[in-house]
Amino acid sequence: MVKDDYEIRGGVPADLPLIRQNLLDQIADRRAAGATGRELAELEREYREISGQ
Repeated sequence: MVKDDYEIRGGVPADLPLIRQNLLDQIADRRAAGATGRELAELEREYREISGQ
């Protein structure tokens, strides 16, 4: 029996690492642009939710 990709990854969607990296890139870009603490906190909260931290 052949397992599908989702099952092999332990139930982690294939695009999840890309979503995480995108959020990290957004955080870095917003920091460089002088974002407010509130903006950064929202992005960081979203990252923690997605990454399970």
